[in-house]
Amino acid sequence: MPIRKEIRMKKEISISLIIIIIVVIADILTSNITDKKISDMNNDLDNMREKIVFVKNLNEEDIEKNNNSTYNELILDVKNIKRKWEDNNNILSYYIEHNELEKVGTEISTLYNYSESNNFEQALDSISRLEFILDHISKKYDFELNNFF
Repeated sequence: MPIRKEIRMKKEISISLIIIIIVVIADILTSNITDKKISDMNNDLDNMREKIVFVKNLNEEDIEKNNNSTYNELILDVKNIKRKWEDNNNILSYYIEHNELEKVGTEISTLYNYSESNNFEQALDSISRLEFILDHISKKYDFELNNFF
């Protein structure tokens, strides 16, 4: 009888270890995916910040000489960020809280509206808020012991 208990106990321990290993591997994979997506978004936002600062410092003469191409590029970049986020959202929504993702989507829409209405100061503020939210998501879903408890 004690041998059966010992065998059953070993099976239970083995199954528990396999489950723990699977959970750890899945968490590492999702953490890496999240970090990559957020890093890409932060790079795009940094580029956007540079363009907004450039456009903001242009005077009317420069804008006319430029045929609004810089401004049009800026709007196109915001649209690309919005499209990219929608693609990322489809992937991240499998394992990240939806309200966290909605905050990013809302802020991207706000950024688009500010950029389109030439409210560049508010657009820069919106980029800062986006970076803060993305950083929060990244830290919240990092593979760390304190995130498990």
